[in-house]
Amino acid sequence: MKKFIIGVDGGGTKTHAVFLSLQGEVLGQVTVGPSNYQQAGKKGIQDVCSAILEALPQQNLATEGIVRWVLGLAGAGRPSDQLAVREAVEALGFAGRVTVENDGFIALVGAFSGEPGIILISGTGSICYGMNAEEKMARSGGWGYLLGDEGSGYFIGNQALIAALKDLDGRGAQTVLRQKFESFYGIASIDLIVPKIYAGSIRKEDVASLAPFVFEAAERGDSVAEQIVARAGTELGKMAVAVARQLGLDNQPIRVAPIGSVLQNQQQKLVPFISAELKAVSSNLQFQQPQYPPAVGAALVGLKKEGIPLTLEILENVATSFSQ
Repeated sequence: MKKFIIGVDGGGTKTHAVFLSLQGEVLGQVTVGPSNYQQAGKKGIQDVCSAILEALPQQNLATEGIVRWVLGLAGAGRPSDQLAVREAVEALGFAGRVTVENDGFIALVGAFSGEPGIILISGTGSICYGMNAEEKMARSGGWGYLLGDEGSGYFIGNQALIAALKDLDGRGAQTVLRQKFESFYGIASIDLIVPKIYAGSIRKEDVASLAPFVFEAAERGDSVAEQIVARAGTELGKMAVAVARQLGLDNQPIRVAPIGSVLQNQQQKLVPFISAELKAVSSNLQFQQPQYPPAVGAALVGLKKEGIPLTLEILENVATSFSQ
């Protein structure tokens, strides 16, 4: 019977699970429903884990072979939430075999196969995590759209809406974004969007979805859009600088993995501004794509929890057996 670890990356829209042998071989993967703890609660977490277990026979795996679960779930950042998640999974019959980690931590481990580095995440929201050679962790940002999320899709879309309203008022530069948004929402004037925003019919995710309009306008030379893109990149760079300094990486090589829909899709436009900020810490910068998704990172954390070091042989096994 094969013994294996289940690494789980759970979010508000889907949950990705990877089954990893104790020798580092990826035995299978499955994607099931959402598992954001704040939305799903204990019962929802148990339902998701049960769905993962139901997929085991398709991978020629048995429940008896599970050595450990490692879950990195959105909405489970506080110790009390992590305890509740662990208890929910242990109640399924896995007492003493459940680890709950910060979802940023498993993304970081996956991005660099457990080695030091910094992940900079920009999707609907934004946050930065890093780890140094002594395995000290640091973070910056991630305070949500009301108090932070600078450089995120929401930030870019929100700044663009503000700029369009300032254009209407005559207290800001003219921008094609005003007409873009009027056309997109089918309104005669941009100010008609205001009640929709405050009524909540346009959600933060909807505002974040406006970011591509801003990058397109910037590419066509709209000065307002260019300034928004520059500010977004600069703010992301400041997050990375804060993490690098917390980790004592001054004048040391720094590896950065851009993660999230905004950075993945607009990396070339944002990285120059991020680099400009980071060069205040180190001139030796390397931007790279994440090696593995967070679920693989969770499984690698599981190996370490079992006292199995991430040797070259194990990492080679992961590399040869994993497919996106």
